[in-house]
Amino acid sequence: MTTTPDGISFSDLQEHLKDAPKESQIVKTDGPFDGRTAEQVYDIVETHLSAIAETLNHPIGHKLAVALILDNMIDWHTRVGKNMMEDGEVTSGVAWLRDAGKFQSAQVILSGISICDQDMTCKDD
Repeated sequence: MTTTPDGISFSDLQEHLKDAPKESQIVKTDGPFDGRTAEQVYDIVETHLSAIAETLNHPIGHKLAVALILDNMIDWHTRVGKNMMEDGEVTSGVAWLRDAGKFQSAQVILSGISICDQDMTCKDD
């Protein structure tokens, strides 16, 4: 049985629940990589990359995949960095934000590499 401490009201608990992460946002801790081994993770990623190549016989598919992955990494590192800083973990938060900047630099480099004449992932000059 779960009990509520005397020092917090039910309305306070409901208010905190609004800020709680959704279950789908919580990373599982059953294993090192969402319950999977490094080899299993590699196989999953390789399967999806192979599917891109089989479905779209053009390198733009892989370039777009890299661009979208970099976007995800920028977003992830920025959110974690901001959350850590808000929690008072400034040094760690700054490190996460710096890494977000490194991913952003990689994104800039990638957007300057043209794959074809109509490469929609290239920045406009």
